Amino acid sequence: MQTSSNNIATDDSSVSGDTRQLLDVVEATLEAFSSAAEQAPASATQGGPELREVADKLATGESELQGLLKQLRRVLPATYFRTNSRIYRVTEQINKQVGANEEHAVALLESLRQQEGYRRRLEAVTESLQRLRSQLRQRLT
Repeated sequence: MQTSSNNIATDDSSVSGDTRQLLDVVEATLEAFSSAAEQAPASATQGGPELREVADKLATGESELQGLLKQLRRVLPATYFRTNSRIYRVTEQINKQVGANEEHAVALLESLRQQEGYRRRLEAVTESLQRLRSQLRQRLT
């Protein structure tokens, strides 16, 4: 009967040691997450809404520029927009740049959306790890 109680005591200390090791891993992971969050650029955490607003304004401004170019086409004589005319080439370059700027604004917004999703997932994982740490600490006491 003595060996059975010795085995239980050994098992208890083994479980306690394993729990302690797991707790150490969880705490190290939480510390790494915390360090990563501190090192993240301000725009990634706090500046997100302002960046979204800027990107939205950029996209809106580009649409307005395209509208103004259309108005210019209506106001100037059609001969100014012949394929080889200088005005035609300039307005086409402006149109291309406006399109590129719109693409950049869309890419920026998409990047911000992905970053926000990553931040939410990181927060969820952190909360889960904090709950796990709390449960492990309770087991050890």
